[in-house]
Amino acid sequence: MKKSELKSKVKAETKKIEKEIETGLISELKTVTTKLGKGTTKLAKKIGKGSKKLAKKIAKEVKPVQPAKPEKIETAVAKPEKAKPVRKAKIVSETSPEKIKKNKDAAQS
Repeated sequence: MKKSELKSKVKAETKKIEKEIETGLISELKTVTTKLGKGTTKLAKKIGKGSKKLAKKIAKEVKPVQPAKPEKIETAVAKPEKAKPVRKAKIVSETSPEKIKKNKDAAQS
């Protein structure tokens, strides 16, 4: 993003914040004035001007938050483990030549 584009976006965000602050101040001050007594048009104008000035001061101090760049989100999918080959059990019977040889060796020792 170019620097000029960034500045224009920040300026637009600042204006947006300023407008939000101003409207919030005006509505709050108008409700307070109606509670205290009847509001006049002269008072309404003063409220509008004062809230605009205050909103500008506040908006200068407030820095708009820059949205974070969207990062690639890796989904955590568990990969199935490869099945290990099953070793076939060697079946040795009592009469197999291997068993007979083992028995002879054991008997001689």
